[in-house]
Amino acid sequence: MRILNRWKNFLIQLPAVLLLVWPLWVYGYPLLYSDSGTYIIASFHNSVPIDRPVLYSHFVHPVLALAGLAWVPVLQATFTVFFAWLLLHRIVYPRAPFYTSALIMSLLALLTGLPHLLCEILPDFLSGSLWMLMLGLTFSEKLNRTEKILLVVFLLFAVGIHTSHLLILLVCLPLFFAIKHLLLKGSARVWLRLWVLIPAWVIVPLVNQWTDGRFYFSDSSRVFFVASLHTAGVLEPYLDAHCGEDHVPEFLCSQRETLRQISGNDMLWHGEFLYDSTCNEVGGWGFCWKKRNEELASFSSHWWKDTEALWRWVRYGGNATGRQLTDYEIGPITRQGEGSAPYSVLQNWPKELSRYEASAQFAGDLNFERERKWQAASIPVSLFLIVGMMLFALLRKQWTRKWTVFLLSALVFLLANAAVCGVLSGVLNRYQARVIWILPFLALVMIFAFLRPITGDRKNEKNHSIH
Repeated sequence: MRILNRWKNFLIQLPAVLLLVWPLWVYGYPLLYSDSGTYIIASFHNSVPIDRPVLYSHFVHPVLALAGLAWVPVLQATFTVFFAWLLLHRIVYPRAPFYTSALIMSLLALLTGLPHLLCEILPDFLSGSLWMLMLGLTFSEKLNRTEKILLVVFLLFAVGIHTSHLLILLVCLPLFFAIKHLLLKGSARVWLRLWVLIPAWVIVPLVNQWTDGRFYFSDSSRVFFVASLHTAGVLEPYLDAHCGEDHVPEFLCSQRETLRQISGNDMLWHGEFLYDSTCNEVGGWGFCWKKRNEELASFSSHWWKDTEALWRWVRYGGNATGRQLTDYEIGPITRQGEGSAPYSVLQNWPKELSRYEASAQFAGDLNFERERKWQAASIPVSLFLIVGMMLFALLRKQWTRKWTVFLLSALVFLLANAAVCGVLSGVLNRYQARVIWILPFLALVMIFAFLRPITGDRKNEKNHSIH
């Protein structure tokens, strides 16, 4: 009977999975950014990219080799539907009918940009699900042993594939536990579940050890942070005040005039700012990044001691977080034609390349104008519904402190994502679009949870009157 129920549940969830990958059928291929090429090829060469974790590549490459790249979005959608089922039916609304999570995810497939996120060959597909996983860990006493193990495995996977996920986890998970403890007055032993932060902190170094033979986190983290300082308007005035001091690298001071003409993004990807003839001849592009990263070690531990620089960065951080919080539009995806990174990489798999050449993205840019309008409308409507359903539940005395925990955790998570991405990477609509579907998800869950008891009461009254 248990096996039969599992197959029944799988078949019920399957339509939601298929709806969540509709861009795959419409556009003819997974959605690719220039970064996608790195994720496809890194595991193929068994190397760690200089500018990102390699774990997602170890997920993509075997799927591509065994079944084809189109199965990556299908698996990503399957994971997301499973997380939604686990959160809704085990924690948030255990009395929900068995079809509820599938119906909610199907509605999200039609009303939000979640399908585009899941069809991208990028590790961002787990960004919103990270909230579900952390909330699941916070209430893990409601899960059985198998569910707990799966939750921890997926949580570590989510952290290992994207640096921003680790930062968000370190900020949010303790806050989730604190909110729950303050509102629900649970046992203090709940804090022991924070043990997961230890493996989360070392998952990337462990994967790098397995792949590259070195236990390290990143050979480029300081380079990225200095670029963000330049975007924040901190780097130039700091160099004007401190160039000549031992902790300031010469390559920064010697190119101050260049800095005045380029953005933080240009520092990383354009021009020759990070390169010189010596490092290029010795080891090329990646070696230059690694060399600059090492040279920035002392700078990274000193810059914040300049009070003016620190406050300038804090002010920028507040502004960037606010702008990122409200910038959640589904961004366009540019054509990745011949000569692009994804195209060059797919040449290793001729059948895949022919499928990609027949896709809409190979022919031109994808703008998603209709979908952008739908998402732009769904978010304010969701906020209105969340507030309305909360007031409705309060009036009917259905609102509990547990619902306050769910709502506060979502708000904390959305703010943390905006802060981490907006401040450290720069404001970009794609960063908040990857998590904003949490609001429509919450709105739909609240509608089911608070309105269904009313329909149930009416049916009972009707049956009572008949008898």
